[in-house]
Amino acid sequence: MRRLAYGFIVVAASSLLVGIALYSSKPSALYPDLAGVEKPALDLGGVPRLVLTFYYAWYRPGRWGNVLDHPTLGFYNSSDREAIRRHFEFAEEAGIDGLIVSWWGDSTDEVLQVMLDVAEEVNTTVRLTVYYERVPAPESPDGAVAELEGLLNQYGGRRHFLRVQGHPVLFLYSRALGQLPYEGWDYVVRRVRHDGYDPLFMADYAGAYNRWGERAVELFDGIHIYNTAGWYRRGLNLTEQYANMRDIAARFGVLYAATVIPGYNDTHIPTRKPGNAVPRDQGETYRKAWTEARQSSPHWVLITSFNEWYERSTIEPCQEYGEHYIDLTAQYAETFKGG
Repeated sequence: MRRLAYGFIVVAASSLLVGIALYSSKPSALYPDLAGVEKPALDLGGVPRLVLTFYYAWYRPGRWGNVLDHPTLGFYNSSDREAIRRHFEFAEEAGIDGLIVSWWGDSTDEVLQVMLDVAEEVNTTVRLTVYYERVPAPESPDGAVAELEGLLNQYGGRRHFLRVQGHPVLFLYSRALGQLPYEGWDYVVRRVRHDGYDPLFMADYAGAYNRWGERAVELFDGIHIYNTAGWYRRGLNLTEQYANMRDIAARFGVLYAATVIPGYNDTHIPTRKPGNAVPRDQGETYRKAWTEARQSSPHWVLITSFNEWYERSTIEPCQEYGEHYIDLTAQYAETFKGG
């Protein structure tokens, strides 16, 4: 097994090096037709203040292992229309404007379709977008282009897909960002726009900036971070971290989204040992995060998470906490959007 694994690593590394060599030149050199592609022009001062939350659509019978808390709705199937309807109601009650649905191109895509259908049926105020988590073929950016264009073509025009100033919004997770070199993502972003689509790409700041520095911020339309639990583990100052993100976003003229968590715990997951834990402290962790995030004047606040039950970062009602975190979210969302 070790020999096979080593062989796979060598092949993967070789493919990645080929990709880096292929896309190391400026698009104007290798792809003259992409040289003039530019970002959408945004009126940053006119961007609405939104509260969005990361949402997971992978639950079904047999996928609820290692879950310690108990949803009020029971161990639901993510494709269950009644569960989806109730999730929209919880989100509306909490003042949440949109769900960022984890998307892997598998059953999560099927659930997304159902969610958009239910959203239209009940005419919810909640909008949907995707968290693009994995590139299908890391050695080829064209796979990412095909998937992103497929998403935009199929869902970008739906009435309940998240749009800002006319542009559909897509979020990119650090895993996906790390599967292509910078030049590969530069190609993907330019190609999608060249092909007639006009999305806003919100990149995971932790994944993008740590790999490529400030030029990553220049490439995308906005930055966010998925999970701030690492800040707590390293004892970093929340005020400083939020301010750093705000300042770099302002310097490059892109959107800035601040992420808050109610708590986090993955120490019970065997593959995460020893793991990380951020205690909830009866809601105090969440209150402080909201206060610090709001003071950094973000365009949007992101919540990790609505229902990532494995990592115990949920605000969805459950037997252990009731609707406490829905109520807190409603309180802070109203304050944030009210100025």
